[in-house]
Amino acid sequence: ASDNALDRWVDTGRYGSFAMEMLMNEIFKRGGKKERLEAKVFGGGKIYDGTIDIGAKNAAWALDFLEREGISPLKADVGDLCPRKVYYFTDSGKVLLKKLDRVVATAIAQEEGQYREKLQRAPVQSEVTLF
Repeated sequence: ASDNALDRWVDTGRYGSFAMEMLMNEIFKRGGKKERLEAKVFGGGKIYDGTIDIGAKNAAWALDFLEREGISPLKADVGDLCPRKVYYFTDSGKVLLKKLDRVVATAIAQEEGQYREKLQRAPVQSEVTLF
């Protein structure tokens, strides 16, 4: 495989099914039980004009994944046109959610762009051994 193909494969740990499987396997390794898993889904808003509605696709993917795994979300607030600020308290499971004005989306877009650039530059850590 080319270096580029290898990079893409290793990067999959940051995304979708692979990341969720890694997360769930780690929970199970630490004694978690599938029947006790709880899920809350937030986000997926179309906050940038003129772009593909990737938020809707991400939200649909998350809800579909949970359904396939037999996990019913306790709460869900997805879609819409506004960004959200979400605080999740792991000790209690409590969520504070605030829908933000769309004017905030410009600042968020800039921060997302900077974060995306940082991810592209960052080396990917992996426990995978290729042979």
